[in-house]
Amino acid sequence: MAEGVQILTKELEQKEDEIRLLRSLASVGLIISSFAHEVKSLRSRLIPRTAHILQELRNHLDEKKLSHIKKDDNPFYMIGLMQSEDIKLKHWLDYSLNTLKRDKRERSNLNFSEYFQTFKSTWSKALAQRNISIRLKIDNNSPCVIRAFEVDMDSIFNNLLSNSMSALKGFKINDKVITITCSLVDQDVEIIFADNGKGLDDKYTSNPEDIFNLNESSKTDSKGNIIGTGLGLYICRTIIQEYNNSTIAIIGYKEGLQLKIMFKTRK
Repeated sequence: MAEGVQILTKELEQKEDEIRLLRSLASVGLIISSFAHEVKSLRSRLIPRTAHILQELRNHLDEKKLSHIKKDDNPFYMIGLMQSEDIKLKHWLDYSLNTLKRDKRERSNLNFSEYFQTFKSTWSKALAQRNISIRLKIDNNSPCVIRAFEVDMDSIFNNLLSNSMSALKGFKINDKVITITCSLVDQDVEIIFADNGKGLDDKYTSNPEDIFNLNESSKTDSKGNIIGTGLGLYICRTIIQEYNNSTIAIIGYKEGLQLKIMFKTRK
């Protein structure tokens, strides 16, 4: 009897954690939506503003005559740095606004070949700044299509990409690669998401599947304090399971991390 009560209590606590998580995500979504209009306006002005300032400077100053002074004192150089930062900011704003599109929140036939091509294009600039590349291995002869909400797929693969970027950060390897493989297996869609980063933290070697647990994180600051939210992979698994009890599993974690997702299609 006591054991049954303990199990029930644990399940209730887990449900309460999930409800708090959903409320938190809903609040974030409302905040982002309310600022979408302002963000769009800001995005449209980012690149032209520095170009306009540079043009005005050139109307009054000869850029060549300032070539002898220190870079940090050169207004052309300083504005060039600002322009570079604006380009990065515009990329992240484009990505953020892209996730708010209404059609992403409607269920449709999602072709993973097309989806991953767009996914790669969306992230290419941000990854290039970190010397990371995405390689796609898609079987175009057998289209991988499921009925899905595109925003769900964004939640899954953006989280996986973020984890891979963290695993590759500071990792000493010349060719940093994230590989996405997609194929049909008995009419189900199999996706292998892999990177050649540092792999799993040592504390997970005895039970690697713990990384999918709620609030589980190995990300720490310089003092060893946990700074990760522990939500990313938990969200991934939760969403995947909602698609006909589909699955995500670890198939390799020593030389990078390799995850296999099986989207079960209705027969």
